[in-house]
Amino acid sequence: MHKKSFLLYLLLIIPLIFFHNCYYTLFIKVINPFFSLLFMVFYFLTHKNILTFKNKYYLPLIILISLLFGNIYLGLGFIKGFIPNPYNNLITNIFETIIPLISLEILRYLFLKNKKNKPFFITLCFITLEINYHTLFSLNLKKDLFTYLCSHLIPLIFSNFLFTYLTQHFHYIYAIILSILDKLIIYFVPLIPYHNWYFNGSNSLIKIIFIYLIFSYILNKNKQKKKHYNISFFLPIISFLLTFFNLGLFKYEAIVILSNSMAPTFQKGDIVIYEKTKENVSVNDIIIYEIPSKTIIHRVVKKKSNNTYLTKGDNNKIIDNYTVKEKDIKGIYKFSLKYLGLPAVFLDEYFQEGDD
Repeated sequence: MHKKSFLLYLLLIIPLIFFHNCYYTLFIKVINPFFSLLFMVFYFLTHKNILTFKNKYYLPLIILISLLFGNIYLGLGFIKGFIPNPYNNLITNIFETIIPLISLEILRYLFLKNKKNKPFFITLCFITLEINYHTLFSLNLKKDLFTYLCSHLIPLIFSNFLFTYLTQHFHYIYAIILSILDKLIIYFVPLIPYHNWYFNGSNSLIKIIFIYLIFSYILNKNKQKKKHYNISFFLPIISFLLTFFNLGLFKYEAIVILSNSMAPTFQKGDIVIYEKTKENVSVNDIIIYEIPSKTIIHRVVKKKSNNTYLTKGDNNKIIDNYTVKEKDIKGIYKFSLKYLGLPAVFLDEYFQEGDD
């Protein structure tokens, strides 16, 4: 690494470790965002052509992939359930997280711009700059180290090598967009899936490898820009619609069947599409309703007074011992898609074994 770059790295890493261990809250909430903002403002004022670069045609592809894996993350909630989003202050999150991320990628670009700096060593330096030393030094090494490695450190290492690759061969805007979308997918939703460290780490790692393979292919094949643009331009729109569907912003929602209680109508691994309504529920309708810690999809066998219902699985011999109230109902079954939910069934069974 070039001497000036190395000195700058030391000026960053030494205070970082110090503040993480002594004044972590002050550093995260004030010092780091404030100096990151100053750096960004200075950079934007001194570089007027920051958005003038080649290969803009692939930006929609980055958006597509981020939203696709964001949907996989959100889709975990249909298996494990949702919890209220603790990141409820968007302005604070942008100031404390997004601004430092942007400034870090600009800094990466400036380091890589100096041809005397080796990309591999630059990447290692940025990995050390992004590590949360406050969390690392407070770990119970016997109990938490493996979880921390799989869910945080390994994805951090791979993502930094990917960001270096994108910055070096395309533009640092690609790394910024990818980094921001990862955060915004979490910050903008009111509910997030119940966390599973193995799934979150695996999902991040697969996404990073997937993006690298695609952009490596693009770079090596050097296809025509127009063709890429025409293909990828509409894909983010489709992914946005899928995101809104997963968030329940449309009239219909989906649920994966995890048992055979409704066979042969539908079986384990089918995806059921239902309409979000509680009106005009009749005998023989298949309804989706919630009881504590569980979502059930069974057929109405009797309608009682005060809009309450008795239900039964088509494959069950006895009626459910729970009286369904109108407030419990999420919707009415419309149609199903065979076998498309089998991966979700596999994950659910795998997680249940891991929880034992």
